Amino acid sequence: MKLLTLISFLAAQELGDIPQNDEKLQVEIQRLNLKSFIPLEQVEMLHDWLDGQRQSRQSGRVLGESRTGQTIGCDAYLTHKPKQGSGKPPTVPVAYIQIPQECSAKESGLN
Repeated sequence: MKLLTLISFLAAQELGDIPQNDEKLQVEIQRLNLKSFIPLEQVEMLHDWLDGQRQSRQSGRVLGESRTGQTIGCDAYLTHKPKQGSGKPPTVPVAYIQIPQECSAKESGLN
């Protein structure tokens, strides 16, 4: 282990300091690291449905196979579709509940 540390130290001395990015480049790196959101037709349909459920004060479930975008779609709704009254903070009454995979339809209330 000490030999590896010594080799790393010698390599670092040989290579020298890593130059810092200039401010414009650092800002661009931060922008590229942000989560991106593309409003696909399916996402717009989900958001419209969530709006309808919210306006009619009805509960609902967003179901689908694993890794098909339910969480991302609902998170995007929270951030991109908040309703706001004048002078009031946005109110988005959405609940997210993750049901374990081993949960049956009867246990989850889906039947």
